[in-house]
Amino acid sequence: MLIVLVEDDEILRRDMVEILTRRDYQVKAVKSYKEAEKAFMEGIEADLYLIDVMLPDKSGFVLCQRIRTFCDTPIIFLTVCSDEASVVKGLDMGGDDYVTKPFRVAELLSRISDNLRRVGRKEEEGILLSGDLKLCRESHKLFRRQGEKWGEVKLSKTEWMLLEYMMLHQGRVLKREQILAHIWDEQGNFVEDNTLSVTLSRLRKKVGDYENQPYWDVVCVCVCGGGGGYRYLVQVQEAGL
Repeated sequence: MLIVLVEDDEILRRDMVEILTRRDYQVKAVKSYKEAEKAFMEGIEADLYLIDVMLPDKSGFVLCQRIRTFCDTPIIFLTVCSDEASVVKGLDMGGDDYVTKPFRVAELLSRISDNLRRVGRKEEEGILLSGDLKLCRESHKLFRRQGEKWGEVKLSKTEWMLLEYMMLHQGRVLKREQILAHIWDEQGNFVEDNTLSVTLSRLRKKVGDYENQPYWDVVCVCVCGGGGGYRYLVQVQEAGL
């Protein structure tokens, strides 16, 4: 597995290369947008990108946009900012995840492993139909009915997985820890809980409502116990390709 690391801090870059190579990852480390762009021109094919948000020439967000013009390889942002506005901006730019500096090595490795595992999962065939939505499980695309036509709704990998998971469990209350465990790692460890709320909020805006009602609701603690959860409301039908 090849990881492209874009980090301008020389000491941190060196330490991260050492950590990743010890875990048998191949690493291409660069320190700026310009050097990353040069790697793209040389035809490098990464399995995952680790990108510092604050680069010396252009921001990591701009670099993320550049990457999204030619591939959907997982992108994890490295950032000192963990506020909701920064998280939203990174996800809107096409990022898949973020790790806040200073981070624990175990946290970083867990995020990397899980994002790579998600990409490597075998895709299941079939189409999920729900209200005005059509989720294609083979191509990982979402379409929304617009009159007599279907228009594609662009989703990040995380948004797509969240929507698929809720659709497949239509009518059931899914606790936050269940969703985190499915989306990020097997125990739900090392996940900023705010990321789930932000991602679901963005997803809700993209899918809209069906017949003036939301596709899912938030279930309070008194109903499901624990830390609350979510329930997909609109009937789901599965059809073959």
